[in-house]
Amino acid sequence: ENLFSLLSSYNNIENIPVNITLTPAAYTGSAVYINANNTAILQELSLNLGKIASRVQQACYGNCEENIPEKTCKDNLIIWTQSSDKEIYQKENCIFIKGDIASVDAFLYKLFNP
Repeated sequence: ENLFSLLSSYNNIENIPVNITLTPAAYTGSAVYINANNTAILQELSLNLGKIASRVQQACYGNCEENIPEKTCKDNLIIWTQSSDKEIYQKENCIFIKGDIASVDAFLYKLFNP
């Protein structure tokens, strides 16, 4: 059964490097925090991870200027940064996603299809 829905086609994401060891089990029943200042990115991650996580919530990586929680790589934290270079990598429980919506979809695809 296909648990996730992506905005990008597989052809658009198959060549984006995704270096993660996480599986959906890491997020199942747990809180997942997202550091992204882009509504489309937040929605794409929330829609897909919300199906397995206990909750998905916006957070900051490091110092926070907004009134949202500050989280570290000890938490399930996804950090998205807009970039012309596309890459996804993991450091402890942090997932760093660089690029655009296709990078987010590449991460989700790899997560749900290890």
